[in-house]
Amino acid sequence: MQDRPISDKIRRFIRKAIRTTWTLETLLFLLRHQSQSWSTSSLVKELRSSELAISGSVSQLVRIGLVIEIDRDMFQYRPANEELAELADNLKELNAGRPYALIEEIAAAQGAGAQDFADAFKLRKD
Repeated sequence: MQDRPISDKIRRFIRKAIRTTWTLETLLFLLRHQSQSWSTSSLVKELRSSELAISGSVSQLVRIGLVIEIDRDMFQYRPANEELAELADNLKELNAGRPYALIEEIAAAQGAGAQDFADAFKLRKD
């Protein structure tokens, strides 16, 4: 995994689903502890983050189908299908072998969104 480039499938998944490093960290934590359910406040404590970052990350993971809300404010890793489980496992492997490449990819995805936003305000000659 060290020398292989990040696959286009993983790149697309990162751009669509893993918008921040906090989302990645939240996913990886829930994946490691998939037999347990976690509240937002317990995730904040475990990940040493803010409620805003964690609640946004959990909402994103629920929206894409990697995490479910099993009770009010109680979340658990439970991918909606095998493809999502495989993508999450690929991210876990990539994070273990090439964490900087993964973080760079997340940052590039964020930068692309910011550039698209900035480009929307460019003046065009008609």
